[in-house]
Amino acid sequence: MWEILVVLSILAVAVGFIFLSEATTGVGIIAIGGVLGILARIAQASRYHKQVMDKLAALVTTTETATHQQLQEYLDILQNQLDEG
Repeated sequence: MWEILVVLSILAVAVGFIFLSEATTGVGIIAIGGVLGILARIAQASRYHKQVMDKLAALVTTTETATHQQLQEYLDILQNQLDEG
């Protein structure tokens, strides 16, 4: 779904760029910078989501054979890794 929104935002930027006049060029450049910032944040969130899901998948595998104490230790390690990275 987010891919569709990215494509639509790029199309909106392209169409908006076509309609810029000399008087609105500054505003257009600021708007393009805003769109690029939003796209960068989407990419960052996507990578973070993938990392979290991979770690949760590992946790599910671990929970099948671990004790409660082992799980708590693993969750603490996971939280520290997420806080650092």
